[in-house]
Order: sequence, then C-alpha cells, then structure tokens
Amino acid sequence: MNADNLENLVLEHLIALRTGQDRIENELREIKEDRLSAVETGLNGIKGDLVALASETETEFSHLLQIPFHCCPAETIRHYRPDVPEGDAMDTR
Repeated sequence: MNADNLENLVLEHLIALRTGQDRIENELREIKEDRLSAVETGLNGIKGDLVALASETETEFSHLLQIPFHCCPAETIRHYRPDVPEGDAMDTR
C-alpha cells in the first residue's frame, strides 16, 4: 500500500467520523430544542393543574386544619361531626 492510498484511507475514515458526529449533534439539538421544550411545556401545565388542585383542596378541606388530632378519637370525631349525638361519636358511618 503506497502513501497516497494510506492518506486517502485515513481521510475517508475521518470524513465518515465527522459525518457521524454531525448527525449526532443534529439529533441532540433536536432533542434539546424541540422535544425537551415540549416536555417542559407539559410539565408547566401539570404544575399549574396541581397548584389549582391544591388551592381547591385547601379551600374545601380547610376546616380539617382546625381538628385537634392530638385528642382522643372520640373527641376528634365529635369535633369533625358535631351533628352526631355524644354517645354515637365513634359511629363513623
């Protein structure tokens, strides 16, 4: 094998490596720009939904924050269900 053939073979391999590297860089750019931004947009939507849900839940169940959970179960149920007569405080139907 002469020197010219060896140089051409090395150049062909370098060109093939550079072409593969360019392809990988383009795919990575696509993933970072297009797909990742779509995922980020979706996550931001989910975060907004969770914030709204947390706000609704806090409003709907804010009375639960007033329950003294350190009390005995009967007192807690009595506090949570004041409509239940005193003797039926443990009836959780």
